[in-house]
Amino acid sequence: MAFKVLFIAHAPDADFENGTFNQLTTAKKSDYHPIWSPDGQKILFQSNRAGNSDLWIYSLIKNAEVQLTSSNEFDGTPIFSPDSRFIAYSSGPSGRRDIWIQSLKNVGRICVTKEYDNSWPDWSPEGNRIVYSYVEIIIVIFQL
Repeated sequence: MAFKVLFIAHAPDADFENGTFNQLTTAKKSDYHPIWSPDGQKILFQSNRAGNSDLWIYSLIKNAEVQLTSSNEFDGTPIFSPDSRFIAYSSGPSGRRDIWIQSLKNVGRICVTKEYDNSWPDWSPEGNRIVYSYVEIIIVIFQL
């Protein structure tokens, strides 16, 4: 089975024609859906290296990765807040995912939805609202 690995390409240094990139992750499982932090110092991504979809963060400053979530359920579709202090993501079993907000300073998280099958959150530029997909049909805005 093929697996995905995260890479970073520095445009001045990368050889796009010959595929010369810097590999960031080396897990034997899939690492996917990378998202840049607004400050450009971190990359948030999903990985199934612990057995299911969890969220990890890679620090470009420290050249190190840290696991952010660890549950028996799907954690995915992550996005950084505009100030890079929080993440929003969907979590839960298939067909019953809620939107969660988690601080990067501690391990606490809060659920901001109670409907079924929410995904793909995104922050407003001010960081005080979240838009997300509800049952992949309706777009809902949650005011923080």
